[in-house]
Amino acid sequence: MVKTLFIYSTLFIILILSYLILSHYKKFIKINNELNVLQSEHPDPDTIDLLLEKKQPTIFYYEIELWDGYDLLIGQNHNDIQEVIKDNNSLITTLKTNYLKPFALPLTRDWQVSLQQQSFNWDNLIHTNKNPFTPILQNYYMRLLGCLSGYMMVCLISPKHHSAIQKIKNAKIDFRTYLIQNSVKDTVEYITIPIRPCHIISIPYGWYYFIYCGEDNSYCSYLDMKNETWIS
Repeated sequence: MVKTLFIYSTLFIILILSYLILSHYKKFIKINNELNVLQSEHPDPDTIDLLLEKKQPTIFYYEIELWDGYDLLIGQNHNDIQEVIKDNNSLITTLKTNYLKPFALPLTRDWQVSLQQQSFNWDNLIHTNKNPFTPILQNYYMRLLGCLSGYMMVCLISPKHHSAIQKIKNAKIDFRTYLIQNSVKDTVEYITIPIRPCHIISIPYGWYYFIYCGEDNSYCSYLDMKNETWIS
């Protein structure tokens, strides 16, 4: 009798856990194709949840100025920023446990945080015959990009153009050239957003994007923050 009860209890727990995991997974991969950018300044956690649930690109203005330690890095040289962040476990831990907590998904396991630099502008984005320039597919359930220095431009393409992007990629066509040549009859909708230092943008799962510097002979430095869950 006790053994049977234990088996049924175990099965019940497994069913509940499976349901919770499946429901979260369906919520994580939900896609909103609407090319609309949401904006907010210093939202509270409840407002952040409401914004992120819409599954649309969202800009959080002046968010990094609230992050103690990181606020001092705004506008600094990339190498200096890198030197401060490098091996600074305390600073990274505080970022993950405090400042990124309102953005964390259910079943969050960890955050991957890295400092990135982009020096290419619109006119000289990398393109070779073997490696044509194509947008990046955002395949994390939650991804934040936070500009620390420079003028960062983020080009966003709706997931509804997945087939068109794949055709361009398979044909090894440079995406920037494609946009220029098809500016009048272009069927791929996109929007380019300037992200200035201390601002953050959330790029939804399933969207395409690419980053370039908005100034000639310059660069932008940004934090790439990818949320990892137990089902990712």
